[in-house]
Amino acid sequence: MIYYKQFVQKFEIIIPTVLIFVFIFGPKVFSILDSSIICGVVAAIIHNFKGKYHIDRNDIYLSAILMFFIIYTITISTLMGAKEIFFPLKFLKAFILFFTTIYFSEYLLKYLNLVKIHEIIILCVVFHSIIIFSCIISPEVRSTIYGFTGYLPRGPQWSRSPGMTLGFNSTAIVHVFALFTLLNQKYFSTIKQSIFIFIILFSLFFLGRSIFLLGFLAIIFLISIKRPVRSFLIMIISVLVLFAFLSFLDEYLIETNNKIGIIIFNLSHFIKIFDLTSAENVLNYFSLVKDYHWSFPSDFQTLMIGNSLAGHLGILDTANSTGSDVGFVNSVNANGLLITLFLYFWYILLGCTSSINLRLGVTLLCSLSLLLSLKETGFFDSHVTPLLFLLYHLGKRAQSKRLSR
Repeated sequence: MIYYKQFVQKFEIIIPTVLIFVFIFGPKVFSILDSSIICGVVAAIIHNFKGKYHIDRNDIYLSAILMFFIIYTITISTLMGAKEIFFPLKFLKAFILFFTTIYFSEYLLKYLNLVKIHEIIILCVVFHSIIIFSCIISPEVRSTIYGFTGYLPRGPQWSRSPGMTLGFNSTAIVHVFALFTLLNQKYFSTIKQSIFIFIILFSLFFLGRSIFLLGFLAIIFLISIKRPVRSFLIMIISVLVLFAFLSFLDEYLIETNNKIGIIIFNLSHFIKIFDLTSAENVLNYFSLVKDYHWSFPSDFQTLMIGNSLAGHLGILDTANSTGSDVGFVNSVNANGLLITLFLYFWYILLGCTSSINLRLGVTLLCSLSLLLSLKETGFFDSHVTPLLFLLYHLGKRAQSKRLSR
């Protein structure tokens, strides 16, 4: 009887752990449907779409704004001759995910508390980091993972890896959040915590460089709010490690035909971002970005209300749209400047209305998502958006449970 209870207890933890991993890192099903939505819908079905859940007016406001985005983008697309449906589908998926994550968070809180859920999220990111390392150094693992996810490398297959996902920077935001959580609060023993920090930090070298650097600065800032001494120590240690690492690269002979050489090559490629040290390099870089990626509509009507075209990420029409990667630019072209600014307001509202105990984490995810929109899609990206909505609803649900006691 005792063994049976222990088995049931472990089983009740294993299932939520697997679901959290799939919810955050799961690949798209049929290249369209996010695994996070499937998890949310399953949780809603389990709850039979019922339950006495605390839904405050802020949840209603956020949902109503998402619905407005859906109606607006469908209207613009229809008026323009149904040229593109990229943003209507993106907003629709965000609305469904925002709604179903309520049920998913209730399901998790039925078995776990917030501390345990944070521990599981960290362990999921550590496991995903190990998958990334395995894809870098093992052709067999890489072939299996990429065959399952459908990821097609644009460069040498061993140069970078998104692991189980398809997006580098959106996945990097999730890893940055786990790193922030470990640096901000103690969840494990000192040895485990240090090992996990190293693993996650190391994995970011093979993901998005921009988010790694921006995320690191954001972590320093957020931690400095309550722990200025710890923030200062993290900054000093990181700078020393970086200089030591750069010195190591200068002395190391890079050979890409062995596993150590492959890792060193990737790390040296990451450090190339520091080549932007001279004024000339900086000007050349921003000139290239401005000329190629920052292209706005020439007529006032399109600038204000959009034309539904969504850059090269479009589904129906990519030939007549911009070649830009930038989410802000593509949203202005597709939805107009006013809706795009309203979209930024939505993220700010989400961060400001989140529960106080999880607000730092939600703020970090919102800030990095908005910053990412100045480089690539950014808005409601896979992997980071499920985690963002999960933290938001977990905080709300946990807070309402405490108040009802």
